[in-house]
Amino acid sequence: MDVAVVDRFFALTTLLGGLVGIALVVWAVIDRRSLTAAVGPLLHPVAVLVAVGATVGSLAYSEVFGRVPCSLCWYQRIFMYSAAVIGVVSLVRRDRAVLPYVGTLAIFGGIVSIAHVLEQNTSWFSAPVCVADVPCSIKYVNEFGFVSIPVMALGCFILIAAASLVAARTTGDEA
Repeated sequence: MDVAVVDRFFALTTLLGGLVGIALVVWAVIDRRSLTAAVGPLLHPVAVLVAVGATVGSLAYSEVFGRVPCSLCWYQRIFMYSAAVIGVVSLVRRDRAVLPYVGTLAIFGGIVSIAHVLEQNTSWFSAPVCVADVPCSIKYVNEFGFVSIPVMALGCFILIAAASLVAARTTGDEA
């Protein structure tokens, strides 16, 4: 498979995911009951599916396409992989009580993603964890002139956090 096609696919889907995550939060603030009635049961599986998909995607980038992750990528992976494992277990056990933890992992992962985006795109920020072997400023992907791997991770983290936290808040809501 051509890596350029994979880059474009991941860029488009993660941008869409980030926008959907933002829309979920806005919708929950405006009318939580209609959100619960319309998509409430889907939020938990969506959060888990995105976390698992991002985990598989990051592994494909490093193991299949040979893109060695930098230090900040590893920190993002810690949060993403943890969210995926906890999410899968929560789906299997039908336990929505852990959703705030999945959302919190995604928030912290998103913060690392933002730091990574700043490292890649500004000269005024330099992450102290980056090493010379694989500098955090390297851009393996640059779709649409701004979508790099940390931007993709941020899009996923936004959707995971929004779906998890909104699902946790809508637990028990009546339609």
